[in-house]
Amino acid sequence: MTDPSAPPTLPSERTALAWERTAVSAATIAGVVMFHRVDAVRVTLSIAALTLALVIWVLSRRRRGRLTPPNGAVPIVGWGTTTLAVVLLAGLFITGG
Repeated sequence: MTDPSAPPTLPSERTALAWERTAVSAATIAGVVMFHRVDAVRVTLSIAALTLALVIWVLSRRRRGRLTPPNGAVPIVGWGTTTLAVVLLAGLFITGG
């Protein structure tokens, strides 16, 4: 077992930064979707992107400093990101870009 008071190692810090970078990029997508015009579909897509960003950020905070592999977090982030990409493309295609 790892000691929770021990300083984080370099690999765990890199992993935490990667998770946070993923959360920031999902939040950025929400802003980009709302950039040109605001309508109901774009607001819904932005809320979905912000929700995914919040989930990823919470998971990254829970994982920080742990050396054990993430059990359920990776599939949640993977499927969430994939679903968001498909829904964003479909939504933007339906609304005409």
